[in-house]
Amino acid sequence: MTSPGGRRWAPLSVIGLLVAGGLAGLVVAGGGAVAVHHTNTTEFCTSCHVYDDFAAEFRQSGHWTNTPGVQVGCADCHIPDDNLADMLWTKATSGAQAFWAYYVQGIDTPAEFAEIRPALQEQAHRWFKARDSATCRSCHAVESMQLDQQSAGARASHQSLQAGGGPTCVDCHSGVPHGQAGR
Repeated sequence: MTSPGGRRWAPLSVIGLLVAGGLAGLVVAGGGAVAVHHTNTTEFCTSCHVYDDFAAEFRQSGHWTNTPGVQVGCADCHIPDDNLADMLWTKATSGAQAFWAYYVQGIDTPAEFAEIRPALQEQAHRWFKARDSATCRSCHAVESMQLDQQSAGARASHQSLQAGGGPTCVDCHSGVPHGQAGR
């Protein structure tokens, strides 16, 4: 192989460049994976002081404290994990929205967060509904529910979930993990 200046490239130089490029790719991919993992933790999501009350509510919910000891984190519900592009898009848009609210609009206290919370809840409801509550269904499988142990209304609603096209989880259970009654 000859370079533009007419010099021959030594095979070891080419191999060295390939190895260096491969290592750089691994560092970037590994760093990206670590960043995604870290930003998917509930500790990261609730680290802003404006979320103090919100985080306290969540930690009292059945999604955090329950009989079997299964803890669900923010990302388990709010970040899709079945599609890498959708996950990264959701993280990017959510992060940009939070950045805008806190650094441009100046939301800086739990009280100020409480003022925008209803709009955020409506936005989250639309997001879950558009995805047929897929993140809810990743843990709550209708096929595994003991429908005979449920009230007639709950049983009918859950059976309609199996058929598809009807209401979805958030239509009845909106706000549940955040200490608020459903719609």
